[in-house]
Amino acid sequence: MTTAFPDIHPSGAPFGTMHPNNCKEQISIAYAHAVTTAARCKLDHIEVDDNSVDAVVMQKANQEFVDGVELDIQLKCTSQDLLREESLSWPLDGSNYNELANERRYNKAILVVLVVPERLDHWLRQTEDCLQLVRCAYWVPMTGLPLTDQKSKTVKLPRSNIFNVEQLLGILQRIGSRRLP
Repeated sequence: MTTAFPDIHPSGAPFGTMHPNNCKEQISIAYAHAVTTAARCKLDHIEVDDNSVDAVVMQKANQEFVDGVELDIQLKCTSQDLLREESLSWPLDGSNYNELANERRYNKAILVVLVVPERLDHWLRQTEDCLQLVRCAYWVPMTGLPLTDQKSKTVKLPRSNIFNVEQLLGILQRIGSRRLP
C-alpha cells in the first residue's frame, strides 16, 4: 500500500519528518515565489501570520498612479478534490475572511489556493531541462467583499483565475491604477 506521505523515498533514503500541513505551506510559498520572481517582482514571506497574510508581493514599476505596488496574499494548499467545472470552493475561517475583506486594510488582498496531487512524491517533477510543480494555484480578490458573522465562509475561486505571471501582473496593474485586484 502506498501512502500520500511515505517514510522512504524510492531511492531508499528516508524522507524528512515534516508534518504534511507544513509541507503544503512550504510548497505554496515556493509556488508563489516562483510566479512572483518570473514577474520580476519580490515576494516577502511573512513569518508570523497575525493579519491573515502569508506573503506580500512588491512591484516597482511605472503604474498609472502608484510606482510601488504591494499586494497581500493569504496562501492555502490542498490535495482534496475541491475543483468543480467553474470554480474551486475553499472554506475560510470567518475571522481570516473578514481580515482579508476589510476595505480599511492598507494593501489589497487576495486568496491563493494551490491544488497539489495527494501523494507528496507527485508534487514535483524534475529533469535536466525543467523543474515542474504539478497542478496549479487559483486566486480570488478578497478586499471589499461583504464581511461575515459566520465562523466559516466558503470562497469560490474561479478556475479562470490561475495564479500565474500574466494574471499577477494584471492584478498589480489594476492596483497601480487604484482599482481592486
